[in-house]
Amino acid sequence: MSFSEHLRRPGVTAVSIARQMGVSHTSVLRWASRRVPAARVQDLARVTGIPARKLRPDLAAAFKPKAPRK
Repeated sequence: MSFSEHLRRPGVTAVSIARQMGVSHTSVLRWASRRVPAARVQDLARVTGIPARKLRPDLAAAFKPKAPRK
């Protein structure tokens, strides 16, 4: 699911996401229509539950799960 699709879900609003992230709702709407800034990907992933690599596939290598330590 893309971020713009997530925003169309019932009960999900740009205002609620913006409040949780400490940004304006217009920033959240801009991210849905363009792309999420790299510096905000991890926080947005935490708030929405969308994996970071889905929010920014071009940065997927930076968001690979860490291998467990032995």
